[in-house]
Amino acid sequence: MVLPLFSYPDKLPKNYFVLQRVVLKTLGISFTGNESFFYRIYSILWLTSVVLSFSIVEFYEIYVYMDDMDALVNNLSYLGTDLLAQRIGRTLDNIEKDVFAPNKLRGGDLEERLIKRCIVISNTQTCLYYLAVIVVCIFAAIGSMLKRILHPEAPKWETPFTTFSWFETNTSPMYEMIWAYQLWWRALYALIVSSADSLIAGVLAHISTQCLILQNSVRNIISIAQKELKSSDINVVPPRILAKQIKENVNYHMAIIDIANQFEELFNVLVLIIFVATLFILCFIMYHASLFNPLSIRAAQDFSYVIVICIQVFMYCYWGNQVRLESEKVAIACSQVDFVGTDVQFQKSLCLIIRRCQKPIVLTAGKFTTLSLQTYVWIIRLSYSYYMVLRNYNNR
Repeated sequence: MVLPLFSYPDKLPKNYFVLQRVVLKTLGISFTGNESFFYRIYSILWLTSVVLSFSIVEFYEIYVYMDDMDALVNNLSYLGTDLLAQRIGRTLDNIEKDVFAPNKLRGGDLEERLIKRCIVISNTQTCLYYLAVIVVCIFAAIGSMLKRILHPEAPKWETPFTTFSWFETNTSPMYEMIWAYQLWWRALYALIVSSADSLIAGVLAHISTQCLILQNSVRNIISIAQKELKSSDINVVPPRILAKQIKENVNYHMAIIDIANQFEELFNVLVLIIFVATLFILCFIMYHASLFNPLSIRAAQDFSYVIVICIQVFMYCYWGNQVRLESEKVAIACSQVDFVGTDVQFQKSLCLIIRRCQKPIVLTAGKFTTLSLQTYVWIIRLSYSYYMVLRNYNNR
């Protein structure tokens, strides 16, 4: 199957999140809940191997060196996604059917075009995220291996990512084995985490798109009622038809709010953990990069990692911000309805929708802060402030 990248697919796919789902299912996380016995065995073995071969090693290195604070949040992200897999799967299925599916009677061809555009944007940002992760791994692989080749002295050898204290790495081929081990597991683990991030951001993007579709439906509610009666005169449209149309839009609005609440319930704690970890990770990574020549491969590895972290947080904050903005614009769409001459009850219903939109859909990180561009700027500024404090303290 060809993924829709940089252009709209000819036919709307049944699975909006096929890219992220395929990657995660390959790596042991499935959202369907009806996997075969052999896949369950594979998933259990894979999860066990990750815990034993990556998590325990990483936690041990944290205990010994205290120099890899992102291991905890990565493990929580992976395990959280795995434990919530079936609930996440139900949310993904809901957003692809029923009232959220394109309805030509409600919005014409525009609804399908908006959803296609959302799928393209989601897949494109996922691939760009993967690319950034791959760049970090390439810098780590090249930098560590070049140092191994150019400096025959074993004390100067460095592993691609974290330190490794379980075995001696100052002899060959032990160093090469640890080098390959770290690169392989870190790349796979980063792929899991980035897929989970992209999936969550994709859900936010689709919620934002559903708000756009709702705006179009509300804005054209009179013309839809006229088409149903095949009449261009608003005065001949009976109140029951208008009541039916407004009820459908209210139900649609409540369905969007409900799926946003499901997202909030599933991910708000996980997003808070990611945000808090990002503060410290950015601070220490920037400080670590400042210890090297800016043109060195090690500094390039650190800076590329900073970019990956910034992309991760930006996706959450940007799409959370879009959901809020588009949910507020539903009220503007109500004010644009040509309601003059319509039934009074219909006009009151529009006023109630406007009143409900005064409380927009706001998604949070652990009920502590909102997912917004202001939060993103705050995280970056605070991380930089901590970095400057740490650097000034070290220069004393």
